[in-house]
Amino acid sequence: MYLWNEEKHAITRPLKDELAVNDTTRMIKVEGALVDITPFEYSILRHLVDNQGVRVSTPNLMKNLRDQGSTTDVRGLMVNLSSVRKKLGPKLGDRKTGVINHRRGLGFAFKEPLQ
Repeated sequence: MYLWNEEKHAITRPLKDELAVNDTTRMIKVEGALVDITPFEYSILRHLVDNQGVRVSTPNLMKNLRDQGSTTDVRGLMVNLSSVRKKLGPKLGDRKTGVINHRRGLGFAFKEPLQ
């Protein structure tokens, strides 16, 4: 995944080739194609990317989202995470081998996909 910036036409931080996040437009690209994503879904994905490789507890993720003005509950978070996974596609969004990993009682982690 990598961050891209259309204004500067430069990659700002390499993360993984198949996924790109643009903080200016709050949009994502999956395998080079733009994907519609809601602002809330973007916030979830961005927080996980910012903490790549680190397990983020559900309360921590909820606090971060509330700090951004969200009023959702845990169920709403899970529904939106499911939507993010679908939008990432079958390879990156897969529950077992995709980039968003969840362990009950431990939280979420953004990880490199298995090859």
